[in-house]
Amino acid sequence: MDCKHIYEKEPVIHYISTKKPHPRCPVAGCPKILQVGRVECNALLTIEIDEMHLASATNINLTMVEDFYRS
Repeated sequence: MDCKHIYEKEPVIHYISTKKPHPRCPVAGCPKILQVGRVECNALLTIEIDEMHLASATNINLTMVEDFYRS
């Protein structure tokens, strides 16, 4: 939530819990400090990923994923 980068939830929570006292975002150049309580699930991204998997399984060629999450 603090730096807007996207991670898998469980691995980033593990990363945060093992990089004490101030776990920085693992994306190069991002200075933000991560906190477990501020990690949130992006439900729209999850839906987009599921749609991409479904399209791939049915041989539909998707060329664009819209980003409705950014503010």
